[in-house]
Amino acid sequence: MLLQNKLQQQSFWVKSNNQMDLDWFKNLPSALTFQLRDIGKIFDFSNWRDNILGAGITVIFLLALTALIQRRKERIKQKLTNINNQMRTLDSDSQWHTPMAILWTLVLCLPSTLIFSIRIYFGDIHLFSKSDRSLVWGLKMAGYWLYFAFMLALLRPNGIACRHFKMPEKISENFRRILKPSVLGDSALTEYVYFHQS
Repeated sequence: MLLQNKLQQQSFWVKSNNQMDLDWFKNLPSALTFQLRDIGKIFDFSNWRDNILGAGITVIFLLALTALIQRRKERIKQKLTNINNQMRTLDSDSQWHTPMAILWTLVLCLPSTLIFSIRIYFGDIHLFSKSDRSLVWGLKMAGYWLYFAFMLALLRPNGIACRHFKMPEKISENFRRILKPSVLGDSALTEYVYFHQS
């Protein structure tokens, strides 16, 4: 009862959103104009020719690396299966099985991260006037993408978390279910922070 009274007191002091009335609709055009003008300061298509050769080489390299990993994806998955089958057997178990499984899982997460990086890099060169700052932001976003892709891969059913670290299948699935929406939330939060920095 004491907690409920405390919460009611605090919620009384929290400012709620203004209602949508006629004044809100009257102020909407000026608010939208302000927002669009501010966005216009960030986007700039004038520098797209400056780094077109370097960008082209970078994109081709990243696409080639992605294609190479995709081409060898089945072999890598077979290596992971072999590693998992050799675990906890007297004649073929090794302390290197878990690090190698983590390495190959990380390699399998790279194609989506590289495609994501290409999209960020391409957008950086063509859209933003502050190219250096947005490139750093893009690298951070790619790092987040790789982290979440890797965590989701670790928590895959019958994956490394279950096979190598003995995490129960149900707990692994719960973590995976909770983590999936976080990918979008963290990406949106990082984007908000980037665009609202001074």
